[in-house]
Amino acid sequence: MSFRPSVLSVALATVTLFPVAAAAQTPITFGVKAGVTASTLSANDSADLDAKTIWGAAAGVFLGKNLTPNLGLQVEGLVTQRGAKDNTFGGDTKIRLAYFDVPLTVRYGSTTTNETHYHVFTGPQIGFKLKAETIDDVFGTTDVS
Repeated sequence: MSFRPSVLSVALATVTLFPVAAAAQTPITFGVKAGVTASTLSANDSADLDAKTIWGAAAGVFLGKNLTPNLGLQVEGLVTQRGAKDNTFGGDTKIRLAYFDVPLTVRYGSTTTNETHYHVFTGPQIGFKLKAETIDDVFGTTDVS
């Protein structure tokens, strides 16, 4: 199976596909995540760059724990696709990137019994580049790692 990195920057949707343990009495949650991404690239020193958005995917797993009834911690491992399309020099060029992202999220939220709940999420993320390549009509696919 070949992996085609595409583009990310803005996570448009992330869907929890398989939560294994999410009961209130279970303090640890585990699940699988998948979503759609859209990204583009910009450069401060290139006024000629005409980068367009490219679509990609994000998928991975998460592990979470409630520390108190209102406070929780979650760590994820996600493979995400990023990049852009460029038509600066007359030909179509795609820049495709793949990353392994590890976000650590702190969640604070209400535990009221009514139907309205709120949650606030914050935390750092570290990313490791897995793949970087350009694809164009002249040179084909070129690894730029």
